[in-house]
Amino acid sequence: DNDTFTVKYTPPGAGHYTIMVLFADQAIPMSPLRVKVDPSHDASKVKIEGPGLNRSGVEMGKPTHFTVNAKGAGRARPNAVFTGPAKGEAVRDLEVVDNHDDTYTVKYTPVQQGTLAVGVTYGGDNVPKSPINVAVAPSVDLSKVKINGLNDKVEVGKDQEFTVKSKGAGGQGKVAAKILGPSGKAVPCKVDAGLSPDNSLVKFIPAAEGPYQVDVTYDGIPLPGSPFPIEAVAPSNPSKAKARAYVQASVYFMF
Repeated sequence: DNDTFTVKYTPPGAGHYTIMVLFADQAIPMSPLRVKVDPSHDASKVKIEGPGLNRSGVEMGKPTHFTVNAKGAGRARPNAVFTGPAKGEAVRDLEVVDNHDDTYTVKYTPVQQGTLAVGVTYGGDNVPKSPINVAVAPSVDLSKVKINGLNDKVEVGKDQEFTVKSKGAGGQGKVAAKILGPSGKAVPCKVDAGLSPDNSLVKFIPAAEGPYQVDVTYDGIPLPGSPFPIEAVAPSNPSKAKARAYVQASVYFMF
């Protein structure tokens, strides 16, 4: 029908719009029209998570990332803004990758030590929890990590303990240990805090004779020389060998 016209338009954003309809330069009846445009997205439904937002912090100069999950939040574009403790760029190599499944990966490398404020928006609106403060630790220097008290030979059944000193090593200071026994199976071990924040104590008890492998990491990175080989030998005084036993006692009453 030549007397019918279709007008198509795309509103640039949410809000109230006024539409003027003219015919032969004259407003038609009912013009202007008032139209309310609802948002095309809901930033409150967006979730952000990943190692780049860890409460334990990140490491200066080390690439990291986090995920923006916008499933069910409508169509919009995410954005991330980083503010460091000092002037100048707080991060480098910033990249927002569209995973084409309503999720996005934000990649960045922190370049300032201290507290990094991470602001995330979706369609220009702040997402829940944003901005998030992330602690940026100094770069790791494994040459500053020292091990004291780890002997080449240890006695079976005797408590063993060695110290990992990490003063000036930077990073997040996470010390971990894994010990494999002669059979290749993991030996229970425990890492405790030492007398100072940069000291950690590793404790274990070798249960059988033979070679052991002691793997020590700092912030997930193996220390130079790790795993360290040690040998468990029979105790020099068997009567003093450590043993664990459960004794069940029976009590009889005579009437």
